Amino acid sequence: MSEKYLVTGAPGWLCNRLVKVMGQSEMKVRCLVLKGMKIEHLEECGAEIFYGNVLNFDSLLEATKGIDKVIHAVGVIHPKKAKDFYDLNTGGTKNMLEASSQNGVKKFLFVSSNSAQGYNADKDKPMTEEGLERPYTDYGKSKWKAEQIVKEYQKSGKLQTVIVRPCWFYGPNPGQIFIELAKYIKKGKPPIFGDGQNLRTMSYIDNTVDGILKAIDSDKTNGQIYWLGDEKPYKLIDIYYEMAKNLGVEIKPTYIPWFLCWLAEKIDQFTGKFGQYHKHLHVMGETGHYIWCDTAKAQQDFGYKPGISLQEGMKRTIGSMQEAGILDKI
Repeated sequence: MSEKYLVTGAPGWLCNRLVKVMGQSEMKVRCLVLKGMKIEHLEECGAEIFYGNVLNFDSLLEATKGIDKVIHAVGVIHPKKAKDFYDLNTGGTKNMLEASSQNGVKKFLFVSSNSAQGYNADKDKPMTEEGLERPYTDYGKSKWKAEQIVKEYQKSGKLQTVIVRPCWFYGPNPGQIFIELAKYIKKGKPPIFGDGQNLRTMSYIDNTVDGILKAIDSDKTNGQIYWLGDEKPYKLIDIYYEMAKNLGVEIKPTYIPWFLCWLAEKIDQFTGKFGQYHKHLHVMGETGHYIWCDTAKAQQDFGYKPGISLQEGMKRTIGSMQEAGILDKI
């Protein structure tokens, strides 16, 4: 009898694609969905719909019944209040772990983030799974705290777990932040935070989905953490130029001094102490950093192979925006 998976975080940009790929592989999938959300895509993929909330433990006990493996991707990136990071990203993960444990789930995969480790301590050396963890934003801290709870369940023997850390997401039907960046690039004068030479690891959606599915189905990954990302990092300015090429425009970036990035980061951290969160302060502070990683461990342990390059990935991403008419609106 084939295994049954529970996916949290659907419908959502990453999980919509994840569930589609799982459906194409005829995997049995149940999706934990908030009431009122659009489920047509998930149903078309053959997924079973279960209405629940990671903040409602009783609903999770029901959702995890009969489930063999959990892919926990639900979380909040740009909330109204900083407290939401800890309620959903940390508290919601703890609830999912406990419900999964009580119902005898075989394995639990937690989709974390590069923010749980922070940024490169040495700009010339990639982040690795053994590197120093120093999250510096409320988002990163909430993900890091969730990782610690995942590790506790692994050590206690309650669950087999694995943690994956994707980097900067992109791909077809992108989120609002990517759309805003495309808007600036299309106008020809996008802001570049710092000198644009800082390296960033990107996570093309199909590469990420492939890594998630390989990681959860490999016994070698039990109790481990893995970086997921494209094959090599790119300079921030090269990412902008690749987007511009696919948008059919020439750009003259507006360079924003690193000091202002640093200041935005400090204001973001300060306001977070009072429960406030400002999306653009967060993005401005983060974008100036070196955030790049080494995916060798994932390649070695479960055959992760991020085959789609930035050039091909950006072509698909911008193409999907053109087909959807998103670019006509910006």
